[in-house]
Parts: sequence; structure tokens; C-alpha cells
Amino acid sequence: MSLEAIAKKLREEALKYPQTYEEQPWGHRVVKCAGKMFFTCDVHDGALSATVKVPKSGKQLLKRPYAAPTHYGMGKYGWVTLTFTSARAVPVDEMRAWIEETFVSMAPKKLIAAHQKGAGAAPAKVARKTKASPKKIVARALLVCADELRARRAVDEYAQRGVGLDVVATAARLKLAKAKALVIDIGRNPVDGIALAKKIDEGDAAVHLFVAGVRDADQKRQLRELGSAELFSVPAGDAKVADAVARVLTK
Repeated sequence: MSLEAIAKKLREEALKYPQTYEEQPWGHRVVKCAGKMFFTCDVHDGALSATVKVPKSGKQLLKRPYAAPTHYGMGKYGWVTLTFTSARAVPVDEMRAWIEETFVSMAPKKLIAAHQKGAGAAPAKVARKTKASPKKIVARALLVCADELRARRAVDEYAQRGVGLDVVATAARLKLAKAKALVIDIGRNPVDGIALAKKIDEGDAAVHLFVAGVRDADQKRQLRELGSAELFSVPAGDAKVADAVARVLTK
């Protein structure tokens, strides 16, 4: 099995946990849980790099040659980065245990309880129900988002509400046309995203503006100067944002 295949398999393991989803900030694949980084695992320059939070087993793990404290001061909080150049060297079974430890160490208590309850219970047999297709909303929404995985999650989430979502990666590709709602996800490119939001707010386009992925007080301060934008700290694909967009499009 190649390093790429192992990385994919490990990310799939992490995505089995409650409320986890995948994003790709700065070109690196990251699995998040409830909005926070949960597990990273990707291959770059011929090496698999993974990051886990292991406050219990971290001390022993750091004695291994492929382990090191995670940079940017994260090591002191139990985060460890693992680097492998050979597929045979990746301890897949142990990685599963470290992913479990990571989830238990950082996920909200209610999600930990849900996971542990589900893991300890026998799978119940339930009758399959056919979901009714959501009523299609004629008006479409636009999303500006540079993270392909983040955008894909948004497309799926909006589709569950009957909302068609067109995505562009940058402001240069944006064409408002007759769009009724515009969502700008500033998570990956906050400077460009805020500048675009200000430009739209100052223009005469009849579009309802949403700004998602607002992460800190300075960003909030800049965006609160806008006339009518709705601000969200969560990504554009979060249910809160999707619900807000759907409400606007059905008015």
C-alpha cells in the first residue's frame, strides 16, 4: 500500500467520528471536529505527515524516531507530529488508537459520549426509509471559497435544503448576475475575503451578503462596519449558514 493510500485510509478512520469533516487549508488535508482541528494526515514531498493530540501516550510516543512535538507551540498541549518516508514504517493499528485518544482529548463531551455509546452498542437493524427530496428553490446562491473540500461540503449541505450553490475560488471569477445570495468564506483568505465583502457592500448589487469563517475580533470589527452582511464564525458549509441562506432565498 502506498503512503497516499495509507493517508487516505487514516483520514477515513478519523471521519467516522461524530461531527467530523474534512478541509484543505493551505493545501494540507485536515479533519476537523466541531470546528476545531482534530487530525491531519497528508503526503508531501514523498513523506506522510500526521498530527495527533495524545496527552496520555505522547511522552512515550516522542521517544520514537518518527515523532516530534508539533510546531507553533502546539507540542506543549499534547500535539505530536509523525513523519514517515516508508509505507511499511506506518503503524496503522497504533495510529487508530492515537486518533481515538485525540478525539477523546479534544471533542465536546456530548460528542465523546455519543461516540462511546455508539461504539459499545450492537448495530441495530432498522428499516430503510426513503428520504423525500427537498423542494427545489429556484433562486441560486453563490459561494466564494478557496478550499475545495470546504466548498464541496457546502454544496452538499445546501442541496439538502433545495438550494443550488455555484462556487468560485476567487473574487476574480465572481459574476453576480441575478444571484440573490452571496456567501464569502474568508477562512483561507481573510484579507481578500474581507476586501470583497466591503466591495459588494459598497456596490449597488441587490444581493444578500453572508460572510462565513470569521475567526477573530479584528475580523469581526472590520466586517461589522458593513451595512447588512450576516456574519458567521463557522464555515460556509455549516448548517447554521445553510439555513440562513435558504431562508433568504425562500422569501
